[in-house]
Amino acid sequence: MKFTIDTISIDPILLQDIGSLQNLAEKSKDYIELVEGRPLRESDAGDMLLSLPDGKQMEDKYVLAIREGEAFIGVIDVIKDYPKANIWFIGLLLLDPEYRNKGLGRKIYTGLKAELKSRGDFESIQISVFENNTQALEFWKKLGFVEISSKIEQKAGKEMKFIYLEDK
Repeated sequence: MKFTIDTISIDPILLQDIGSLQNLAEKSKDYIELVEGRPLRESDAGDMLLSLPDGKQMEDKYVLAIREGEAFIGVIDVIKDYPKANIWFIGLLLLDPEYRNKGLGRKIYTGLKAELKSRGDFESIQISVFENNTQALEFWKKLGFVEISSKIEQKAGKEMKFIYLEDK
């Protein structure tokens, strides 16, 4: 999967990007602490590349680098056919803090949705957002996502409520 938006390219992440991905995690440690309920770890970049929901295989996962020119400015992770056929699940959209609140996330999501629709195996896109991540909830709802369910999950020994959202 590969597409461009203005001067931004979105393409499969490469092994040589692991350092840039860990650097992004370090710049975004406030997000990691909020969502994971723990401090940043040195393994977080590798975890982003390898984590999968139960029942999914690596061939179902697309981890895409977001670049402006040669600069690594973000990552998006999508899972095909999760939680069921023809649903694409966004596991992560994370931008370098310097690129946030400038409309780029909206452009990237719009481009991703168009790319997924063009593939023909598209019913909807889903995402889960930690309820205390109010900025993310507001962002996704502005993009047309609606709440479809919620679930309490254990993260770092704490109960955390996640809101599941969908856009068709």
